Amino acid sequence: MLIGTEALRESITKLRDRLDTTHSMLSANDFNLQINSRFNGEVGDLLGANAKELTKIDSRIYDLEAGYETLNFKQAIDREAVLMMCHQYAYARTIPDECQPFLSKMAEPVDFAWHFPSNDCPPEPQLPPFSHPMAQYEAPTIRY
Repeated sequence: MLIGTEALRESITKLRDRLDTTHSMLSANDFNLQINSRFNGEVGDLLGANAKELTKIDSRIYDLEAGYETLNFKQAIDREAVLMMCHQYAYARTIPDECQPFLSKMAEPVDFAWHFPSNDCPPEPQLPPFSHPMAQYEAPTIRY
């Protein structure tokens, strides 16, 4: 019985040592969890600040896009107005610099002079009534 009691005492001692080790490991884990919790709180604060900053940037981008869209619309209207204004200079001797890109190849005065050909003109074309080799009364007729 003494041997069984000694074996039981030794098993209980080993269990107590394992419980002490587990308890100290749990304390270390609790400490690590508290540190991680603080770190996660800081990261959460940083993420919140980043989200606010991204919202501001997104708002500014939206405003810029809306501004560019309005500017593009106004630019199209201005371009049409300048184009219509430049058409009055299409046949002028002097063309304003603003109209050069619009009139491109027409940017120089149009030459209205008639250049006569160096060769003789072809003969006059025949006009109706045209002569026909067969007389009208000899023309075959189709009968149904």
